[in-house]
Amino acid sequence: MRPIVQQLRQAQAGLSDKLLAAGQPQIADLQPQIVQISQLRGQLLQLSAQATLDIRNLLSPAQLATASQTKAKLRDLQSQMNQLLTPEPN
Repeated sequence: MRPIVQQLRQAQAGLSDKLLAAGQPQIADLQPQIVQISQLRGQLLQLSAQATLDIRNLLSPAQLATASQTKAKLRDLQSQMNQLLTPEPN
C-alpha cells in the first residue's frame, strides 16, 4: 500500500506543479495526472475495502455488533457537530 500512497503523492504534486506553472494550462495538459490520480485512488479504495473485509471476518458477532453501535454513535456525533457549526440563516 505504501508504494501506491507514494505514487499518489507524486502524481498530486505533479498536478499541483502543472496548475501553478507559468502559462495557461488546459484540461488536456492535466488529463494524464488526473487519470493517474483516479487510478491510484481506486487501487487504495480496493485495498482498504479488502483489509476491512479481512478484519471484519475475524470479529465475533458480539464484536461486530459493538463496532456497528460505535459507528452509529460516531455518525450521530458528527451530525451534532455539523448542526452546531452550521450558522443559522438570518
